[in-house]
Amino acid sequence: MSALLNLDAIMPADVNDNDIKCDTILAPSSQPTQMSLMKFKIQMFQLSTKICRHLASQSKEDEATLSIFDRQVAGEQSQWDAIYLLDGSPNLLDSSGYAHWCILQLYAHHLYLLLHRPFCKPRSSQFRSASRAKCIVSGKALLDVHHQFCDLPRLRHYRWLVAGLTSFYAIHGAMAIASCLLDEAENLELSPYRAEFDAAVERIDKLRGSSQICAQAYPILNHLQ
Repeated sequence: MSALLNLDAIMPADVNDNDIKCDTILAPSSQPTQMSLMKFKIQMFQLSTKICRHLASQSKEDEATLSIFDRQVAGEQSQWDAIYLLDGSPNLLDSSGYAHWCILQLYAHHLYLLLHRPFCKPRSSQFRSASRAKCIVSGKALLDVHHQFCDLPRLRHYRWLVAGLTSFYAIHGAMAIASCLLDEAENLELSPYRAEFDAAVERIDKLRGSSQICAQAYPILNHLQ
């Protein structure tokens, strides 16, 4: 799908439909518009394509490239915070905006796991303790978002998302945490993450009847558990 990046197309204006008049387009407001999520998704598609091209290439993983991509993902996240959050916290009056922010966070933390995975293994010559910490934090973040879509009342209208990619990302997060726990079984600082992992496995178990992704992943997660 990376060929889509070569298409010469103009991005739609980041405005609501009623801001488009016969003779003009009104300036976008500081609030999320009907196009904000689409704009951010396209930007993440462009960035994720670059990252996946790099990871699939024969070039050796290096910390300089890791730092560049890391900053770019963080830059995208800061844009989402500015639009969807109110003083750094969810806007209680805008459930759809918070749901969109959560969806975008799934993409970001998925990319963090892909970027930091090569540097995460303690016995590897490329091991970075910062990357290991990032994998744990991002794995937990994916499980947190999954938990909210499953159980948070204000996101009940978006609960259908857990049958698909939302659970896929949660499974990725659970696998990352499981890997870290298995590598450092005696590390007491990681013990709280075992509870996070167990709770995620329980949610995946409950979703097996409605999600093919969960049905396929549960036996593996249960074995690791």
